[in-house]
Amino acid sequence: MPNSRKEKFCEQGKCLLLVLVVVVAAIVVPCVLTLTDKDFRMKEKSLPELEWWKTSIIYQVYPRSFQDSDGDGTGDLKGVTKHLDYLKDLGVGAIWLSPFYKSPMRDFGYDVQNHTQVDPLFGTMEDFDELMQEAKKRNLRILVDFVPNHTSNESVWFNSSRHSVGKYKDFYIWTDGINCSNCIDTNFKKPPNDWSSAFRGSAWTYDDHRKQFYYHAYLDSQPDLNVRNPDVVEELSNILRFWLGKGVDGFRGDAIRKLFESQDLQENENGIQNLTRNLPEIYPIMQKWKSLLDEYAGDGKEKILIAESYGISNEMRDSYYKLGSHDVSRIADRMETYLVDVFNMLLLTLPGTPTTYYGEEIGMRDTFYQFNESRDPAGLNYKGDYLQHTRDPERSPMQWNSSLNAGFSSGTPWLHVNPNYPLLNVEKQKSTNTSTLSIYKRLAELRQHPSFTNKKIIFSFVNDNIISYVRAEVDQPKFLVVMNFGSRTSTANCSGPPVVAMNGEVVLATADSLTGSSSYKLGDTVELENIGLRAGEGIIVKI
Repeated sequence: MPNSRKEKFCEQGKCLLLVLVVVVAAIVVPCVLTLTDKDFRMKEKSLPELEWWKTSIIYQVYPRSFQDSDGDGTGDLKGVTKHLDYLKDLGVGAIWLSPFYKSPMRDFGYDVQNHTQVDPLFGTMEDFDELMQEAKKRNLRILVDFVPNHTSNESVWFNSSRHSVGKYKDFYIWTDGINCSNCIDTNFKKPPNDWSSAFRGSAWTYDDHRKQFYYHAYLDSQPDLNVRNPDVVEELSNILRFWLGKGVDGFRGDAIRKLFESQDLQENENGIQNLTRNLPEIYPIMQKWKSLLDEYAGDGKEKILIAESYGISNEMRDSYYKLGSHDVSRIADRMETYLVDVFNMLLLTLPGTPTTYYGEEIGMRDTFYQFNESRDPAGLNYKGDYLQHTRDPERSPMQWNSSLNAGFSSGTPWLHVNPNYPLLNVEKQKSTNTSTLSIYKRLAELRQHPSFTNKKIIFSFVNDNIISYVRAEVDQPKFLVVMNFGSRTSTANCSGPPVVAMNGEVVLATADSLTGSSSYKLGDTVELENIGLRAGEGIIVKI
């Protein structure tokens, strides 16, 4: 991503954002929120109560980087419980926990050894139960990661499969491979095709005991499950039942697009990995699991299943669709720091159920790690080219305050804290009305208004720098959202359709990242035919 703020909006690739917004507006599930603001409740008509997931911001917690409660340098479940009040005050409604299950941690928890045990690194099952209880007291929902595509090669399932024990014999994708006179180490066999791992190299590994190759979309320590096997599906369903019994409100399905592979094991054409992802069998099994979740639903207790899958090009997805997660660089680094507030404004004012990755509410930056400091296998496998592939930078510890290790740990953090933490942390931003944190909280509050809780979105003025749109509901005020994603001051005329008004009242305005000031103040009357915004500024106007 270019560093210069002098480049044009479209030269930076940001004009693709408009296309994305249109796509999102067309396909997202309507996000409808309950009414909370006292003035709005008194003055405006009430609307039907909606499902909780339509009223919530989902906040992703990467447990090992959120809060260390025992000084071992790794975040844990007790650390999450400690900050529930912070999350409630932030305005989020649901917490998505990345894996905390029993694991050898070769892929930091996504190589699951036992799906129904808490890894001691993160605490105990009692710690999880306490987290659930305390979250419910605060009306916070809990989602957990569900990893159905693969397991650890140290799981009981895989060990039984490589020894061909009972039903486990076909729990994974096994093949004899192809004859190879030079392949001494693999019993004169070679992999059946050119399928490659997401972490570099062949997606096939030879097992000396079974004398066959097994398939792994990721690390060789993460063998793929054979999800066409009904016994596998039943075991995975039992995992869902276990956590539903614990009271969780839903799941985020990891690597869903890779659940199935072409059965004939043919070669990919032109190196394109189109035989190992997004196969049509995904949808029926997701429907099956959603039906299972519905068995546990009740009044106000609907359970949700979110799929990690992509329906747009990789380029657009990587640049915009994931506004932040444990697998992609932070917004401040991909889109530059002066755009953090307007991207949060975009995220929280579009239709849909938004997800915020921990730290994005304060504009955390990626953290640089030398190769010898790296922990992520995605980077380590590429050695000299590790910076292009490592996910460590976006997984640095949460920056709570300006004390030792940003308040994350009293020990030595598993990854060192970003050196900018004395100036960029939660406590410092709490005391500033124009901080990224303060703006995020006001956005989360405004988002509860009925005009933002439906799927309706109509675009207003758009140019190379500015995007604007209207959010409205019948018998409710109309709101105009105007954002400058460019690198220079720009002016918008939004007085015509769909606004059809000459002025409005500013109800929210971001601040300039350099000066801390804003072109507009809350309560200002703004002339809609001449809205001037500096680079990275955004306003929301009540019509």
